[in-house]
Amino acid sequence: MRKLEGKTKKETSKGMAIAISFLTWLSVFAFWFLLWLLISVIVGLKLIFPSPIDTFKRLFELFVTPSFYEIVLGSILRVLVGTLIAFVTGILLAVLSNACKIMKKVLYPLLVVIKSTPVVSFIIVAFLWIGNALLPSFISVLMVFPIIYTSVLEGIESVPQSERDLAKAFEFSFARKVRCIYYPNVRSRFLVASKTSIGLAWKAGIAAEVLVCTKNSIGLEIFNSKTYLETVDLFAWTLVVILLSVIIELGFSSLFKFLSFRKENQK
Repeated sequence: MRKLEGKTKKETSKGMAIAISFLTWLSVFAFWFLLWLLISVIVGLKLIFPSPIDTFKRLFELFVTPSFYEIVLGSILRVLVGTLIAFVTGILLAVLSNACKIMKKVLYPLLVVIKSTPVVSFIIVAFLWIGNALLPSFISVLMVFPIIYTSVLEGIESVPQSERDLAKAFEFSFARKVRCIYYPNVRSRFLVASKTSIGLAWKAGIAAEVLVCTKNSIGLEIFNSKTYLETVDLFAWTLVVILLSVIIELGFSSLFKFLSFRKENQK
């Protein structure tokens, strides 16, 4: 009976925590919505600063347009391809750099150039080489690769020498070394780096689409909205970018947590 009461109290407190969290976030969104509405009323010109009502109305109109999903899917795939390439390349080169210190020194100038050069410069130069269709994917690779490479390499290098010696003494296989020694040290850094890099890749990929007017892309719609002074459309498409950024980051975070949960349960 006491166990049942304790379980009921625990479920009730959990439900209350969820309700409080929901109401808190609802209040936050309501605050920003009202602030946006207030500013639009003060400005008084839809051409300069549309109201949230006009923006959300246009957003719902986009949702029922068949071409909307083709445009959104195209932009997502371009950024996703570049992100996956950067993930694979970053992890592999980090492993190689740990095994071969010369590789680490060779890649260092490249990382400095990528981190120091403005994204716009890369977009303009790369546009001359590969055209506008592949450019968003290429820019996504540049944004993600240094972050993933650095986080994985630092995680591998943080493994204590005692654990390395232990694995060598017990003749661990490569797979067991990765699972038992390297993975726990890399995991936390990799998760943080992944969340950061995915957001950067998405924003940089959309920026590339805007600058080079990639066909069937969100960037092209934003460019056209600016060109024809359709400010409501500009706000609506910008809101689409924000919403997709949140969804993509949450999706990747949930995927990593799920994989980590399965990994821990298999131990």
